[in-house]
Formats: sequence, C-alpha cells, structure tokens
Amino acid sequence: MKPTAERLYKFAQADFTVIGVRLLFVALSSAFCAFALAAEPVPLHTHEAIYQNPFDTAAGGASLTRATQDGALYANPSLSALGRGFFRWFFARTAFHLGKDLADFGISSYKTGFKGADLASIVSKAIKTPVFGGLDFTLGSLTRFGGVGVYSSTRFDLVAREFGSVGMPEFRIRGLGYVGLATSGAVDLSDHFSLGMAYRYQATGEVNKSLSLVDVAASPGTAVAALQQSLEYGFGHAVDLGATVQTRSRNVDFRVAGTINDVGNTKFSGKVTPWKQTMSAGVGVTFHNRNSAMHCAVDRRDLTAVYGEHWTRRTYAGCKLLVDQRVGVAAGLYQGWPSYGFVLSALFIRLEGGVYTKEMGAQVGTDPRKVYFVALGTEI
Repeated sequence: MKPTAERLYKFAQADFTVIGVRLLFVALSSAFCAFALAAEPVPLHTHEAIYQNPFDTAAGGASLTRATQDGALYANPSLSALGRGFFRWFFARTAFHLGKDLADFGISSYKTGFKGADLASIVSKAIKTPVFGGLDFTLGSLTRFGGVGVYSSTRFDLVAREFGSVGMPEFRIRGLGYVGLATSGAVDLSDHFSLGMAYRYQATGEVNKSLSLVDVAASPGTAVAALQQSLEYGFGHAVDLGATVQTRSRNVDFRVAGTINDVGNTKFSGKVTPWKQTMSAGVGVTFHNRNSAMHCAVDRRDLTAVYGEHWTRRTYAGCKLLVDQRVGVAAGLYQGWPSYGFVLSALFIRLEGGVYTKEMGAQVGTDPRKVYFVALGTEI
C-alpha cells in the first residue's frame, strides 16, 4: 500500500507541476499578446481634430471649450457664437512638424560632418532613426455666426523594424494627407448656451505599407512602385455638431462643451478607411482681466472608444496664458505626454513654436514620437 501511495503522490505532484507550467505559459502568452497588441500602430487619424491651432497643441490639445482663433472653426463649431461683437478673425497659418529623432540625427550628422564614420555605420544609424513629419495649413475667416476656411494636413511616419511581419527586416511606411473646405454655423440661445454645426468636403489620401529591406536594397524602383500602388485616395462629406454651456463673471468664466464629429461615419470614395463617428466632451475655466487671460481645460475625446484606444491616448489637458494679446506660454499633457510652447504676436504676424509627443501606439509609452513644431501666420 505504501509504494502505491507514494506513486500516487508523485504522479499527482508531477501532474500539478505540469498544470502549473501550462498556466504560467498561458499567462506569459497572454501578457505577450497584450503587449504586442498595445504596441501595434493605430491609424494616423482616429479621434483627433482635422486641424488644431499650434498654441492649443502646446497647451495639451484641450480645445473643446476655448480654441485659439483659427482652431475655433475646427475644434467646436459652437464656440464662435460666444462673445461680443460680430467679426472674430481673418486667419492664415502654416505649421511644420518634425520628429525629434530625425532632427537629432540631422544635427549630429551636421556637427560631426560624418568624420570618422564609415558608410555602413551611417546607413545603420539612419535606418534606425524613425522619420516623422507633418505640414498643416489653413486660411479663412470666422464671425459670431460661423465661418469658412480651407485646410490641409499631412502626416508621414517611417520606421525600420529588425523583425517585421515575416521575421525579416522591413520598413513600415504610413502616411495620411487631406485637403478640404469647411463651413460652420453657430447660434447662441442665451448668454450661457450655444449650438453649432460644421460641414466639410474633403479629399483624403492614405498609405500603409511594409516593405522588405532586402527588396528595397535590391530594387528601389520596384519598392517605390509598390508604395504607389498601396496609396488610396477618395472624396467625402462630413458633418460635425457642437454645443457649449458657460457661466461668466467679471474675472472668471467656466465652460462645458461637447462635440459629435463625423456624424454617421464619414465615408470616402475609393478604398479610403471611413472615419468613425466620435463623441467628445471637455471642461474649462478661464481667469481674465481686460488684457490678459489664462485658460485651463481637460478634454476627453472619443468617449465611447470606437477606435479601441486606451483612455490615456484620448485625454488632453493643459493651460495657456496670454499676456496683452501679444505674448503667451502654454503647457499640458498631450495624449499623456508633456507638451509646451509659446506664441508671439506683432502687428499682423503671429509666431508659434513648441514641443509635443505623438503617440503612435494604442497606449501611452508603446510607440511615441517626440515632435517639434513651428508655425507662422497672420491674423486680423
């Protein structure tokens, strides 16, 4: 009986050991899969505004309750109805965005002049440098009852991966560009409540392609042709809705705002990925006197997470301080990463600059791109 009992004990012990190993394997596999899914890139366009004023970007991107000048046309169509007077602004602005990785590579290469470095090491460093860049432009005018503007935006992201989709080195290339015409209408039902609607007609192009590093080196022309074939473009109509509630006093304003963007989903001709309907909300407070103001706000975009992004990637918060309508500084958290910048205005010229981080993954910290931006525009 005793040997039988010992054998049963050892068998049970071995069986539980196997079960424990299997459970550990399942747990590690689940964690790995979760990390891999989190690290997967999301589309270049998800819940974000089609255009955002650079100073608002520096302030963490929270612009639903109070957007800066041209940004009011695109952030929340109900904003223009709040305030005194009829005419708001005539604006024209161009903004350049450059990834820190690419900027650092260019600066270090310029300083060293490639001295003491062989071609192989230079190429290796260049391949490992993510390339992120963008260009924004807008031109239009805004009144108390709405506005009209043309806009364009381009984002490009290229990154090399040692182990790509087939286990071989490859380039992952993603890009999004669009140009369109936006019109908006707004009405204030009282001094405390406004409604707005915006319509956009937009041409959109996108590319999402992975190319083997071996194929690119062997036949660059073929790689370029494959990239061109992967380009999708089309035209679409979009509608946005917005509402803002405010309370005002002599030196303090408080606002709550909500928007519905791409109502009913924005569909494009061709094979361009549709833009899903998103709902967003924000809260903000402004402290002001006759010449200066400080605005602090928090926005939560895509409240129902239709794009499946983590809440940190959909949250924007920050403050912006404008002194005498000429000098301003801003800081915040843009998609969970620090952002900051400045604005200088003289006569009709406006200069803006700063830093933010664009999160390319579904969660904060999975695939960030630190970005420098500078913008030059005019305002009347």
